[in-house]
Amino acid sequence: MSKRPDTFHKARSDLGSGMAKSPNEEELKARKNKLLRNKLAMGWLKERGIGRSIIEKHNLGLVSQSGSRDIRRFHDALCFPRMTVLGPVKRYIHIEMTGVTVNAPSHFWSQGEPMTHVGYPERVSCPVVIVRMEDFHSICQLVDQDPSLNIQVLGASGAGDPEEWQSLGFWQQWTDIYSALPSTDEERNKRLLRFACQPLARVSLPTMASTWGILAAAPAGETPKFSKILANVNDVKDNAILKKNSPKLGRQAYQPVDVGRAFHDGCLYYPTRTMLREVHTEKGGKSTTVEKIETVVIRSDGDVLTASEMPSKPGTPMDQRVWRLSDGTLVDEPPVPSRNTSWSWQNIQEFLAAKKEGRCLSGPLSDVIWAVRDCLVRAVWLPNSDDYTTLALVVVASFVQPVFKAVPYLLVCGDKGTGKSELGIVLSQIGANGSIIGQTSAASAARMMHEGRGLTVFDDLESIGQKRGNDSGYTELIQFLKVSYNADTAKKVWTDSSNGFRVRELNGFGIKVINNTVGTDGILGSRMIRVATRKMPKSVAEDRMGVRGPGASELKQLQDKLHVWAFENVKIVDAVYRDQVPPSEREDQIAAPLRVLAEVAGDGQLKAELERSLARSRTVAANDDTEPSDIVREAATNLVRRGQYMLSATNVALEARRLVGPNFGKSHIGEITEIDDEKVVGRIMKNLDLVDPQQQRARVRGVQIRAARASDSFLQDVFGEEERPVDIGVGGFCDTCASCPYVSQSCPIMEKRMGKAVRREAGSK
Repeated sequence: MSKRPDTFHKARSDLGSGMAKSPNEEELKARKNKLLRNKLAMGWLKERGIGRSIIEKHNLGLVSQSGSRDIRRFHDALCFPRMTVLGPVKRYIHIEMTGVTVNAPSHFWSQGEPMTHVGYPERVSCPVVIVRMEDFHSICQLVDQDPSLNIQVLGASGAGDPEEWQSLGFWQQWTDIYSALPSTDEERNKRLLRFACQPLARVSLPTMASTWGILAAAPAGETPKFSKILANVNDVKDNAILKKNSPKLGRQAYQPVDVGRAFHDGCLYYPTRTMLREVHTEKGGKSTTVEKIETVVIRSDGDVLTASEMPSKPGTPMDQRVWRLSDGTLVDEPPVPSRNTSWSWQNIQEFLAAKKEGRCLSGPLSDVIWAVRDCLVRAVWLPNSDDYTTLALVVVASFVQPVFKAVPYLLVCGDKGTGKSELGIVLSQIGANGSIIGQTSAASAARMMHEGRGLTVFDDLESIGQKRGNDSGYTELIQFLKVSYNADTAKKVWTDSSNGFRVRELNGFGIKVINNTVGTDGILGSRMIRVATRKMPKSVAEDRMGVRGPGASELKQLQDKLHVWAFENVKIVDAVYRDQVPPSEREDQIAAPLRVLAEVAGDGQLKAELERSLARSRTVAANDDTEPSDIVREAATNLVRRGQYMLSATNVALEARRLVGPNFGKSHIGEITEIDDEKVVGRIMKNLDLVDPQQQRARVRGVQIRAARASDSFLQDVFGEEERPVDIGVGGFCDTCASCPYVSQSCPIMEKRMGKAVRREAGSK
């Protein structure tokens, strides 16, 4: 004896318990006679090929709504009882007959939750075809015209999916699964694919007919038999779904995906919150417009996904239940949008429409980068113009950061009032899901990192937690930051002491911008690209008079463009990233996303500016145990690589302080360390044989310094057989104070020049 599907067992249970009674025969007869007497209704059925045999077999009838006068009642709707394996039950399905039905609340409707409606109760363990309810009886007519065909026809009594369809056991009873759903219902096809865990065969209409009704109404002999139509099908196949939804029973690995940070199976995912408005038909037939908030997930190939809880045994604890997206992706919890969602729903709809039509909305990446760069130039003045390009690439990288294994941090350093906060604000307004974390507790900051899922700006890192007494939260936050640049190490179990010592698993992966006046410790600094700010010189301020920063609407439009570009081009970014030799040095790992995007943009000027900015930002991973001699050697190496072969203790000391920050090795403010003392730096250079013994006097910008030529042995160590850059001269490092990389390193040349300028200005008065 063949095993029957779950829905049939449910129907038998319903009948046995009295939950679903058989329909009244006299009532069915009266409705059928009313249908047969209505010429307009019979004409509507004839146009769809539905004959007398279907009317009799499926108990079709005509019904009008009864009730109080204040209800807007419908009239003359096609009506029939829901069919189960045991026969019809007293739960009716209604269909609007165009030109016949008046005041229909929907195209079709039924009481209660969607349930399975079968065409042939006696047929089991055979192929099955899924149809929409409006086509149900026309397709049954086509099946009846092909007596040799043994196939079941299934439909849903409501707009959603019946509960039993979500059971794997339901679909395992059928030998083959066909879908005659229209192409506009592709989302349901993919849901059925996920439920069934096997390919679906999509049944297409022959070219001679535009609807199943027209095909069924065609004269016999002029249309192919339904069995021939089934032989010419295309599989609804999604290998990702089939792989994720293996029908294999038993214990399996649990590897959920964090869709807010995922680049999974070649796609980006973006959760967003929407408002869904629907028509709900109550038991008495009264229709009401209902609204609810629903989170959907946009996939970069153009699919819109929802999450659902998988069936489980009664009594299964909530923390042991399984959630999946409608493409089969296993997730650890229902998707939660970022607390700072930056992609507008209107633009998402435009992207989805273009994807469906095969159009591309995004332009060249170089144009987008230059647009971002222009906004930054208008918003904040920076002494090093190359840093604008680095910042623009960081913004773009925030939209595709799930592709990368490691991402950069930015350390924005400068005195108070030099534009650090303004820069952080504009970066948060233009980056993906941008957010700003200011004065708050360390636990709150960690939680905001986790919930942001985008570009995070720390405005004044020292203020977080205030570092009072034995506050361990700040230290724990710094440790979290140190590992969150890497996707593999960014997860952390956090104990929130301010919330009853609640334990949470947080994921802090993502690009961070840290504004600070005194730098940061060496380990955290080794994950950072440094951007200097300084007070704007008077001459620059005059030149920027009348420059207006970007408005909120301009930034929002640019954000939308960046989201679309990311979703349309993420596979290109991934291919370029994978094609690179994996960098071994941390500074190359964090710079890799920026170099990849510069490569994708294909703009030589952007590449050159990025490399100059990175060269200025080069740091050493220093801690309190790092020898000053190692720092001095690294600083001298950087300088000769730029073509400076005449090395002065002044310049080497400035570069050393830039590498490790102004507070390296200091126990209190004002302490003088080895790298602060030019005489000590000069001795270290001689002891390491970095320079020749003979010194020369030179003047740089009117200031006298001592310099010595880099030794041949040192140059050989640095370059080997490499081609050496052109000599820029002893003063090549000193251009203008406005573009100086040492603006925040107490440059003695700058101090003397500024002092002379003040004295000249005073004398002129």
